[in-house]
Amino acid sequence: MIIIQRISSTVASEIIADSELSRRVCDDLTNFDQIELPESDFYFGFFLESECIGFVHLSPETAVTYVIHINIVVGFRHLALDCAKMFYNFALNTFAPSFQKLISKIPVTFPDVYGFAKKCGFQDEGLDRKSILREGVLIDRYALGITREEIKKWVEL
Repeated sequence: MIIIQRISSTVASEIIADSELSRRVCDDLTNFDQIELPESDFYFGFFLESECIGFVHLSPETAVTYVIHINIVVGFRHLALDCAKMFYNFALNTFAPSFQKLISKIPVTFPDVYGFAKKCGFQDEGLDRKSILREGVLIDRYALGITREEIKKWVEL
């Protein structure tokens, strides 16, 4: 059984240091060996038995909106939708009513991540053009979002 619990930025940084995960979340100018996630953000780990198989990273953007990134270790990605549903229920039941929306920006070079976000109920909200440096080239990122009401409907499916 998977459980969710808050983790520190230090624990999240250790997980994101995984070479496959760091390649997905870092741009060309980030030193993979010294990733330090901000202490002021929120991190919620997914634990299978005692092993942390991934986490959600939330950064407040406004008083009602959070930027989200779900990081699941490659060997456990078959559990990613279950983790997303668990997080959604946790967020709906735990976060203050001021929580109204999650947003994400996904590099166009990761169609699997884009597809996962869509499976999780995220809606297209535009394109953030030439906004991340990957392999020496500025590339676009998909801009996606999901509202609190859309999350409620998604978890009922």
